[in-house]
Amino acid sequence: MTVRIGILSDQHINVNGIDSLMKLANYGDFLVDLALTQQLNYLVLLGDISWDKKQIDWLLDHLTKKLTGYCELRYVLGNHDLSQNYTLDEFLYPQDSRHLSVSPIVTHDKAFVGFDGFFDFSWSGLPPSQMNQERVLRYANERYFSDGSKLTRDDYQFIVNQQLTTFETQVNSLLGKGIKTIAVGMHFVPHAAFLKPVDSDQTAFKNAYMGSEKYGTAIEHFNGLVTDVYFGHTHRRLGHQLINDVTYHCVPVGIQRSWTLHGFKETDLVAQTRQTLQIIEWNS
Repeated sequence: MTVRIGILSDQHINVNGIDSLMKLANYGDFLVDLALTQQLNYLVLLGDISWDKKQIDWLLDHLTKKLTGYCELRYVLGNHDLSQNYTLDEFLYPQDSRHLSVSPIVTHDKAFVGFDGFFDFSWSGLPPSQMNQERVLRYANERYFSDGSKLTRDDYQFIVNQQLTTFETQVNSLLGKGIKTIAVGMHFVPHAAFLKPVDSDQTAFKNAYMGSEKYGTAIEHFNGLVTDVYFGHTHRRLGHQLINDVTYHCVPVGIQRSWTLHGFKETDLVAQTRQTLQIIEWNS
């Protein structure tokens, strides 16, 4: 049996022209057709679906309903999805069975696992004593968590560590079930190789929110078992890079402004979604 897993990230539907229910329905139907024509068994969305939780919920429910019996849906959350849409507890302890950390994809001796990811400010390129801690924390705390949680730097590190504990527990459990190959899906950046060099305070500020080196370290701890990592967040199509025997894949959909900036011939969401769909094919 062949299992096909389709992967998309960073669709940003609310800023890519989806400004009405009709357009949302049309895009949802396009994703259904894409999954069916590509004969996908699973469709995985790796975050930054929309800033609008109503759009997120509608699209996830639409895909689930239309694809039932043909293709299962999985997703993780990105930073834009979190924008005043979810409480801290909802983020830390997802309950939705479609969330990849709740329901990994397991087939014979292979598994696709995942988590949202987050940031711990360690990638600013500056030591804590030189970084404007107040500015960095204020920027983050103004944008995330609908319950008004105001987090400290230690809290952000706790979130990263908590996700990694869940990931490591999940992987160790799969090892006990005979899994020999694991792919990982997440939203945030898992390795410093994908950061822009710090050449200004603004670059340092942006890098602070990219992710954490702890993710790459944890993933490479399972070297030989974890073979591939899929992520987005950067809005840069960094392709496929082999680092320490793990292949990292970053092919986000992105936003219209960047498509125009890079001179893409097609600057609509449907075309860019189709072009950036990545497919894993496993034989079992």
